[in-house]
Amino acid sequence: MISSLFLFRKHESPKSIIRVIRNYTFPLSRLFASQHLQEDERPLVEGVTVENMNEKLFEAIVPYYKYSYKQQLELKHERIRKTLQDVATTLIWDEKLHPFIRKQIQSLNGALCPIEAVKPSPRLDYYRNKDEISIGVGPDGDEKTVGFLIGKMTTNRQMCIPSGELPNTRASHKLVAKHYQNFIRNHRLNAMHQDQLRHTDLYWRHVTVRSNEAGHVMMVVFFHPQALTEAELIECQRDLRDYFVDGPGRECNIKSLYFQACRHTRCSCDRSPFQLVFGEPYLYETLLEKFRFRISPESFFQVNLKAAEVLYTSVREEAALRSNTTLLDVCCGTGVFGIVMSDLVEQVIGIDSVPLAIEDARVNSQLNGIENADWLFGTAQSRVKSICSTLKEGDKDVVAIINPARSGLRKDLKASTNKVVHALRAAENVRRLIFVACKPEGPAMHSFYELSCGERRREGITGAPFIPVKAIPVDMFPHTESVELILVYDRLQ
Repeated sequence: MISSLFLFRKHESPKSIIRVIRNYTFPLSRLFASQHLQEDERPLVEGVTVENMNEKLFEAIVPYYKYSYKQQLELKHERIRKTLQDVATTLIWDEKLHPFIRKQIQSLNGALCPIEAVKPSPRLDYYRNKDEISIGVGPDGDEKTVGFLIGKMTTNRQMCIPSGELPNTRASHKLVAKHYQNFIRNHRLNAMHQDQLRHTDLYWRHVTVRSNEAGHVMMVVFFHPQALTEAELIECQRDLRDYFVDGPGRECNIKSLYFQACRHTRCSCDRSPFQLVFGEPYLYETLLEKFRFRISPESFFQVNLKAAEVLYTSVREEAALRSNTTLLDVCCGTGVFGIVMSDLVEQVIGIDSVPLAIEDARVNSQLNGIENADWLFGTAQSRVKSICSTLKEGDKDVVAIINPARSGLRKDLKASTNKVVHALRAAENVRRLIFVACKPEGPAMHSFYELSCGERRREGITGAPFIPVKAIPVDMFPHTESVELILVYDRLQ
């Protein structure tokens, strides 16, 4: 067989030539021809058009919307069951697994622990109080389309679809996206897609929109400074203010408008401070009708407030706290878990690696009159071991809550083990542990395993294991595949 490659100029039609080649025959043979599109000629996402873009957006962002809510909860329960069964199967193969845990798994027909029905969200639609809104190529080819990305991030072949009728996104967020699109399309400086950081002539980037139950909106605009002077950056901030405060965008009723000049994919406030362009520096939210929390541009706060109240109430009920308990809040964020349960314990110690989160936690303690809480900056790995050692010396009753980000607790790169879990395993006075996982099928599975597996002194896993007592799924994200999981552990005595 002989293969040939033909290159065509853009004005030439390869389809007509392919048709000629395919119709030409040699004795006892026939020619075959096909077209290979160059990278920049292939569709960014196959099958997406202006006519069906909303349908494709729903498939990508809210794939469970097509099911009844009862069916959604059943599907999410099944996902949790399979995830925990995988953990249990791995534990069964552990020769050093404690007989009590092995017997429990066998008695439950291979399940890790009993799983309760998924707790439903009190609010199903327009529940998101935070959205990250991107810039990209739209279905009509416009490179300055503002909305949500669909497609494959790994290959940088994504398309940006306007938020349209998404059922989980608030109208106020959609309005901000609409006006930001109008702003960048008319601004003298070009906009940047997330995969264009190396370009030197692109500036405007994505935005984060936050809101509270009172309807106040915070808008955080990210911007690549390139070689602009400080005076030019100030002028860009002034342009934002002119549009969103005094111009057409004033209908968004922005309460807080922030600007961050960032040269990287993400910048912490330490690396690049957030500049308040207009309005109040913070939003405030009320939780469980009595706790008040301050929200800054970088703060972590659950995106579904009403479902979050279900989550916090469930953890409060399951923690089995005592008046002499020290509550260890790992990955504490703005301090919500510790503050909500502070009235039940002697002391709260919170740890987080985001300085602004610790600052917010301290302010939130003051807002709520909490005097028995300490908030410590640092990684969970570096703090947990020393704190648990100190508490052990004082013979304290300790309950730990672990609420890591989606990426899970960081692992030691050398030993491929989880130092936080090891520290908690070694601290025998940690009586009960509550693991809250927003992505149970992700890296959290490794933590689930190491909390219960047999001792491995060479790997640093010492101390009596934790017994998985029950799993409580909470639907924090209606219409999506995601489900939050509360996993309750007791120390094996």
